[in-house]
Amino acid sequence: MIEKAVVPGRSNLEPDDENYYVCFVDHASGVEHGDSFCFCIAHQDRETDKIIIDYLEEFKPPFIPSHAIEETIRVCEDYEISHVQSDKFAKGFIIEGFERHGFVWEPCFLSKSELYNELLILMNQGLVELPDNEKIISQLRNLERTARSGGMPDLIDHPKEKQFHDDLANSIAGACVLASDRYERPEIIVLGVVLSN
Repeated sequence: MIEKAVVPGRSNLEPDDENYYVCFVDHASGVEHGDSFCFCIAHQDRETDKIIIDYLEEFKPPFIPSHAIEETIRVCEDYEISHVQSDKFAKGFIIEGFERHGFVWEPCFLSKSELYNELLILMNQGLVELPDNEKIISQLRNLERTARSGGMPDLIDHPKEKQFHDDLANSIAGACVLASDRYERPEIIVLGVVLSN
């Protein structure tokens, strides 16, 4: 299923004014031997409904978080993106880093495992196009799925051993779900005013 989604020879794609792009960030603090900071830009093709990964970048530790945020913003501006989403447990410096540059940071209301479950549905339907990147393929292949009782959705995550990571895979899952018309953001209530996104 993963191999079928890969477009041979494809890397990052140039922005197109006809497309509406979204960006999902898998943030990290930059500490040595920690996780990578990754961001993924995607869009949904209007004719085929396929979700296409347009741009993917990884900052491997150690790195300076402010530099990673600035580069994310620079690329997002090329794709006319003015807001990003990431894990709702983002640390303050991540939020402040984007807002300092006039970008809106929004928390994703789905957990990582829920994002993977949604990605699985999209990939089973053949609606995802992935770049030709062996590291992406490896991270997706290594995800482990654990069934839960009581009708609860399956838990999906990377193996707990240190050598396994899913930073690229998580950013892809987030971007694919954001780009998909399956995803409906909940209304946000601020001081009694309903903001429908």
